[in-house]
Amino acid sequence: MTKIVFDSATLPSHLDDAAKFRIWHELLSDLTCSFELSRPEDKRLSLLFECAPFGDVQVGMFRGTLTGVERTRQAIAIDGSEAYSLGVNLAPTDLVISQNGRELVLGPGCFVLFSHFEAWKWNGPADAAFITWNTSRAKLAELVADPESLIATPLDGQSEAFRHLRNYTGFLLGSDPVVENGQIADLIGSTLLNLMTLGIGSEGDAAEVARMHGLRAARLREILSKIRQRFADPAFSSEEVAGSLGLSQRYINDLLHETGSSLAERVLELRLQKARAMLADRRHHQLKVSEIAYACGFNEVSYFNRCFRRRFGATPTTARNGQQAV
Repeated sequence: MTKIVFDSATLPSHLDDAAKFRIWHELLSDLTCSFELSRPEDKRLSLLFECAPFGDVQVGMFRGTLTGVERTRQAIAIDGSEAYSLGVNLAPTDLVISQNGRELVLGPGCFVLFSHFEAWKWNGPADAAFITWNTSRAKLAELVADPESLIATPLDGQSEAFRHLRNYTGFLLGSDPVVENGQIADLIGSTLLNLMTLGIGSEGDAAEVARMHGLRAARLREILSKIRQRFADPAFSSEEVAGSLGLSQRYINDLLHETGSSLAERVLELRLQKARAMLADRRHHQLKVSEIAYACGFNEVSYFNRCFRRRFGATPTTARNGQQAV
C-alpha cells in the first residue's frame, strides 16, 4: 500500500489548466468513483490530492481551486459504487452539501456523512479543502444503526472521536505510509473505522468496540507523545499527563499497563537512553556526569548511576570513556 499524490504543479508545463483538470478528473474517478467537477475559470489551477487505502477505509485529502462536486444518477449507473463517505471541511469558509432532499451548510471544521449510491452535490468558494474517509455500505451498516438517516445532517465536529480521527489521519498522510504488511494496514483501517463510527454515533456493542480500540488507541498515542515531550523534566508525572489531556490517572495507567510498560518504566528508559547518547557525544564532554544526569531528569546521581549500570552493564564513566554500553 502506497500513498498516491496528485499535484497539478508537477505536471508538464506545456499542459494548460483545462488539460491538467481533465487528468485530475480521470484520476479521481479511477481512485474513488465518478463525479462531475467544476472549477473557477478566472483563477489559476491549483490541485493537491493525497489518497491512501488502509484496510476497509480509504482516506483522501484535497486542497485547491474547486467550486463544486456532483455525483449524478448517470455516474451512479456507470460505476455502481456502494460506499459511504465521512467528510470534514478544512477550508475557512462554508460548503453547502445536499443529498436525500436535505441541504446542509457545512462550516469550517464540521463533519458530514454522505453516500455514493445516491445523487448528491456540494458547492463552495473557489478555494476548497477537505478530508474524506470512504468505507463500504455494508461495513458501516454493521457498526452504525440506520446510517442513511444521518446523511446530510449535522455531526459534532468537536467530538473527541472526530478530533482523534483528524489527528491520526494527519499523522498517516504526513508521513509516507508504505505499509507492506496487510495485517498492519487492516489494523490502521480498523482504528480509523472505529473512530469514524464512534463520532457518527454507533450504539451498543459496536460503540464499545470503537471505544476499546479506536479511541483508546488514539488516547494512548497522545499519552506516549506527551511522555516523549516531557520525560526529561524531573517534575514530570502522571498527574501532569492527566491534567493536560483531560483524563484520569487511573485511565492513563490502565492504558499503559496494556502495553506492558508503566509510565515510570517508560520515563526511566527514555532518560537512560538520552543519558547514554549524551555521554557518547563529544559535544557534551565538557559536562560532568552529574550534569548529564540532571539534564536527563534525574534528581539523584547515585540513583542514576545504579539505574544506568543495571540497564547497560557499565557505569556512566565507563560508557563515556569509550567502553560500549549495551
